[in-house]
Order: sequence, then structure tokens, then C-alpha cells
Amino acid sequence: MPAEVLLRQVTSRLFTSDEMRLINVQSLGLEVFYGAEQDIPRYAILSHTWGADELTLAQFTNGDLQVHSHKDGYAKIARCCHLAAAAGLGYAWVDTVCIDKSSSAELTEAINSMFRWYQNAAVCHVWLNDLLPDTGDLSRLEDCRWFRRGWTLQELLAPAIVEFYDRDWTFRGTKQDLQRELCDITNISEAVLEKPGRMFGLSVAQRMSWAASRETTRPEDLAYCLLGIFDVNMPLLYGEGERAFLRLQDEISKETNDLSLFAWRHPDNEQGAVKQPFHGVFAPSPDRFIGGSHILPGWNPALSPEYMLTNKGIRVEANLTELEDGRVLLLLNVLSWPARAVVGIWVRAHGGGVYSRVESDRFGNAPQGGRASAAVRKRIYLLKRISPAYAQRLLTGHHNAIFLRQGFHRLSMPRLSEFSCEITRVHPEDDWVAAQRAIYTHGASEFTVFVWFELRVAGVPCASDGLPTAVLVVCKLEEKKKSFALLLSSDLADKVLQPSGQFEKSLLSSFQGTRDSIIVMGPGIMRLSVSLEWRLVNEERVYCVDMAFHKC
Repeated sequence: MPAEVLLRQVTSRLFTSDEMRLINVQSLGLEVFYGAEQDIPRYAILSHTWGADELTLAQFTNGDLQVHSHKDGYAKIARCCHLAAAAGLGYAWVDTVCIDKSSSAELTEAINSMFRWYQNAAVCHVWLNDLLPDTGDLSRLEDCRWFRRGWTLQELLAPAIVEFYDRDWTFRGTKQDLQRELCDITNISEAVLEKPGRMFGLSVAQRMSWAASRETTRPEDLAYCLLGIFDVNMPLLYGEGERAFLRLQDEISKETNDLSLFAWRHPDNEQGAVKQPFHGVFAPSPDRFIGGSHILPGWNPALSPEYMLTNKGIRVEANLTELEDGRVLLLLNVLSWPARAVVGIWVRAHGGGVYSRVESDRFGNAPQGGRASAAVRKRIYLLKRISPAYAQRLLTGHHNAIFLRQGFHRLSMPRLSEFSCEITRVHPEDDWVAAQRAIYTHGASEFTVFVWFELRVAGVPCASDGLPTAVLVVCKLEEKKKSFALLLSSDLADKVLQPSGQFEKSLLSSFQGTRDSIIVMGPGIMRLSVSLEWRLVNEERVYCVDMAFHKC
């Protein structure tokens, strides 16, 4: 059995385990409880920032605790237990000594259960060891390290009752008392602070934005500390670094079709990342969501398309808007506040239905009027992540691509041209990128493409061989032979290209050099000709097709 499958099965069992260590506040001994949540006694829970003098589970359970009584790690445990006892609680939970961190299996279970443990606590005691005592002034509250740590985000949100204590363990207020201050510091709305369950009605981008300015000692923990915020589980793989955040986005995308997962931006000052021409649609870290608090859910999540993770990319039925300058806007079913405009991201096609993100330092909004085509629903594959090396490959991935250079335009973008060829269909369809008027051959040394187009003179449809549609064929039938372009009537093209997608190679070969023009009947008699030339673009050979009308 593959190791990854085995790991998923093991962690799946761990996530359903109901085992919890609690500290008896009278004896300071550890007790283990099993069973459902209702079988766990009421307990207090501690939220704090770790220091250099913390106790471990082994130290807490082996030998005389008084040996460690001089340590800050012991003092905070004792204080938490004292407060719990004063509130009539018999137990307390402190992460330093209630988890066996030497066991990767137990650590995985604990981190996947952490949000629920804080949520079920009778009270959460927050110790701000850098908040000075003996003052009623809370203006320095925002300077506390606790507000910059990743793990403390869920420790603020999950519990119903949160009490804050300063360095000397003087009570400074509850989450409800400090709601306004906490909102200003964390950018979490007072409505969510009052009723944490409301967070699950917010967009993914809004929740991600809460972690955008937070830090963890290990890069993996930037993902692991958010599991409860998004109500997902996943195995822990310390050593994977930033890939943990990509896996988190994988898990989120399995549970929701909220496209705000893609609504992130590179910071303006991160020039190196922005200069990389292509990016995946998954963010590399939470700090890319720093402006996400303004991203609201769409009107109805049911209207957002489903999307699925595949080994080709994220498959999605996307709404794409093509601009006159060739850029493509992928519209997300989310709104920006306060404008309430639909948010989009800029994407670029690479052939085969594959798209990457471009201009990742900005969002886009669908322009009004004639500057863009209407949004078209299309199945595409969005690359999740693109390394700098792969971005360079995409940049130079035009080898043997075919560009329809002169004489073409699309019905959705009319130009004031007396003669035009308006494309209606392309085969292979998946390799056609309309915004670039390009067919990508993926570097193949042999290729055959068909382009159906409608003939117009002064905007009026005309005919060739009595038919309104003609077909351009560009092909290279054998690696060592010359490429060529043909113009066929649509009925003749139907004889060449079979419904199965196969084509008559010998028939095409017989046309070479004999069908580079056709007669067009419109207001007058015209001849339409095609020419093909190759050029080097970024040291790669590409083919350029030009169409021209001539008077007979």
C-alpha cells in the first residue's frame, strides 16, 4: 500500500479519536479522558506565547514538580489551575504538558483537535506576558506578541468566554469587554468576536486575511494553525515547508466552491515575485490575503461553479471575459467592499485548456461597454502552483505554435475593416487560445489544425463556392517536410476531417500548393489568399498566418 494512502488512513482514524489529557487543578496530576465530548469534564484552557523555559510532558509527569517550580513554564500552569479552581472547575488544559510532542501521531491528532478543544473549554485564560501591569491604559495592547502569533488566532476565536490577564496575572477584561479594541487590532469584526460561529459564513479570503500578518516558528504551522478556522483536517508533515499551505488550500477546495480562495495578491513591494510572468492560483502563504477582509461572498454560493483538483490543474467551469488587448479576466463570484463590484483575476492561456495567473499584484473588474466580450462559461484547468523554472518554460512554450496574424478578428470584437474573416470554430478546440489568436501545438513536429471562418465584406456575409463558411488548414504532415496552409470550402473540409477527429492525410497532401486562395462572392468578386511564414520568438519557431482580400 502506498505510504501516502496509509498515512491518510492512519490520520483519518486519529481524527476521530476522543482522548484528552487534563490537569487536575488540585493535585496538578495529569488524567486521561476517553469518549465523547459530553464525557469530558468541564475545564479551563490556557492561551499564551511560548518562551524558552516551558515544561514538557515528561518533566511534568516524571519526578518532583517542585524542581521546576522556578520556571515560568511551571508558573503559568499553576496560575491557570488556580484560576480554574476559583471558577469552580476541576480541570485545566495547557498545550505544553498535555500533548506528547515526541509522538507524531499524537501531535497530529492534537493539532487537528485543537480548535474543538478551545471551543469546548468553559473559559480560556489568555496570559499576555508582555502587557505591563498597574495601568488601566490598554493602548499598548496591540503591541503584545500574542496578537502576532499564528496559533493564538483560533485561541481567540474558538472559545465562547475569553479572559485576558497581564504580566502579573491581573485581570484586564473579557473578549466581550474588549471587543472594540480586539476588532481594531485583529481586523476581525465585532459580530464574529461576539458569535464565532458566524466566521463560517464569511468568504475564505476574509478568514485568510486574519492570518496575513501572523507568524509561526515553523513554516508548516502557518497552515496547521488554520485547520479549525476552515473546518478541515489534514496530516502533519513537518519538513514540507511552504507546501503545507498549498495542501491546506487543497483541503479547503474539497469542502467549498468559494472562489475567493483565489482572491489574493502579491504585495506591491515584492517585485521579484511579480516579475515572474506566470503564477498558480493558490497563494504561497497567508500574507497574500492581507486585503482579503474586503472580499465578500457572492450573492449565492450555489451560483459559483464547482471545481475539482486534478493532476492537470484545478478543473473549473469558469466565467472568462476577453479584453481587446488580449487579456483574459476570470470572474470570481465574490464582491469587493464597499464598491460591491465583482472581483476577477487575470489569467493567461497556455494551450490544452490550461491557464495560469498573470498580473498577480492586482485584481480586475469586468469593464463596461465595448472594451470586452461578454463573459463566456468555459471549462479550463488552472495551475495551482508555478515555480520560477516552470514559469520560464511556459514563457518559452510557443515552439511550433500557429498565430493567426492578419485578416482575422472575432465576432465579439468587430473592427472597422471592409473585409474580414470571423472565426467560428477551431480544431483541436482545446489548443485554441482566442485572446491570442493562437493554436498551441505543444512543440509537436507534425500538426494539422482547422479554422472555420465566416467571410464578410463591409460587415455583410458573403460566400465561397456558394457557402458562407470557409476553412483554413495549417499543417505539417511529416517532420522533414515543409509546412503549408490551405483554404477549403466547408464541404470539402468535411471530407478531409472526419467526425471522429481523424483526417485524410493523403487528401490533404494532394492539396499542397494548389489551394492557397479562394474566390469570394459578395458585393463584388474578390479573391481571398492565405500565406504562411515562420519566425523566431524568444528563440522559438512559430508560424504566422496572414489572410488578404484582392480584387479580381
